[in-house]
Amino acid sequence: MTKSKSQKMYEMLKEKQPQVYEQFKEIHAAFQEDPEANRAEFNRIGRDFVGIVRAYERRLCGGMERTNRSVYSTNVSETYWRFVREEFPLIDQVGVVIRA
Repeated sequence: MTKSKSQKMYEMLKEKQPQVYEQFKEIHAAFQEDPEANRAEFNRIGRDFVGIVRAYERRLCGGMERTNRSVYSTNVSETYWRFVREEFPLIDQVGVVIRA
């Protein structure tokens, strides 16, 4: 089965940014086990990782948004983020601050 552009771009991110990817993978696992103890580190490392994920998303969708394929661009972006969230289900919590 051929891979989608979204999947190829996510794999490229993992190949080209292995250090940041592995750092986030480790802190994501620790955050899943104990969110309170690991939140600050998760947010610090996650901020960098999310920035890189968004940069690759712009590379994937940037040209499409300036054409008549903007609706298609949204679908491609959603597919790309689905691959990210499959591996990192808590990525949307990066930057979330909980105050008691």
